[in-house]
Amino acid sequence: MKYITVLLFILVTSIAGAQVKFVTKVNKKSLGIDQHIRVDFFINTDMELTSFWPPEFKNFNVVAGPTKRADATYVDDGQSLELICSYIISPKSVGNFVIGAARMELKGERYKTVPIHIEVSKAVNSTSVPSAPNENIYLVTEVSRNSITLKDSLIVSHRIYVTPAIKVIDWKLVDQPVYTNCSISANKIRDLKVENVIYKESKHSSLIWQKVILKPKGKGVISIAPVEIAFQMKFLSGKRDVYGVPTYETKLVQLKSNEVIIAIR
Repeated sequence: MKYITVLLFILVTSIAGAQVKFVTKVNKKSLGIDQHIRVDFFINTDMELTSFWPPEFKNFNVVAGPTKRADATYVDDGQSLELICSYIISPKSVGNFVIGAARMELKGERYKTVPIHIEVSKAVNSTSVPSAPNENIYLVTEVSRNSITLKDSLIVSHRIYVTPAIKVIDWKLVDQPVYTNCSISANKIRDLKVENVIYKESKHSSLIWQKVILKPKGKGVISIAPVEIAFQMKFLSGKRDVYGVPTYETKLVQLKSNEVIIAIR
């Protein structure tokens, strides 16, 4: 009886140690025809893998893969090894499709995963994530008043407005503003302070690039010629990489501010 008990214990231990986990996981089961699916095959075993056969991916294009990695876990002086084989696929057409079973062989034993049903709908525009056209960045010359007397002063601010969709990486002055019929006192800006404002009825980040104070020299008008600046900006490209992550582009944009004429009363 004791012998039988020990034998059963050995058999149970051997069976538990030989357990194999072989599953397929996807990041989504319903998608638009313009989207991608990530397919991961997980193999959890402490035995040496003899062979692995992925499904044919009928009705899908393989965009990337296979990529393989192994994760080892140590528990109670034992090692558990998980092998992961990944693919990125995209549907060929709209409809209901099946990602077939993957197969593998371990020490002469054959295993296979459960097929996964995928529903593909019309394009959801996922690859056209919001991008930033040039009109999302503005260079504006603003003045404190539209007309002045000979005794008055005029504050001129050259301000940049940028929507949240883009980020200014760098800029370079191309052409300085020119002021006529006035004396100029520059108001030095030590720190370019970014403010959140509403401009053209939408949210923008704004900062003042330069601020000056003008005093008229005589009657007539004060003319403020445009300032011109080249901006290096970063914005969403409107595309995604094979993993579904939005990608960015950089672009050089040269902007010129508006010309301003101030009447002197």
